Amino acid sequence: LNIIKITPKSTQQGGITPSIEKKLIENNIETIEQLVEIESAELIKIKGVGKVTINKIVNSVHFLKN
Repeated sequence: LNIIKITPKSTQQGGITPSIEKKLIENNIETIEQLVEIESAELIKIKGVGKVTINKIVNSVHFLKN
């Protein structure tokens, strides 16, 4: 499993910032695989995660997978 880590690659596209990473981990989303599987409707339930943040996460996940 790939643990979510803040790296230049993950933030290059304006993606997973340290604050987003913290929110994900606090909500037991700790791997890229979990991010790929989770629905936007579940992400939006996380306090402080809105549509803009979800777009950043999705873009980052696509970037990291390639």
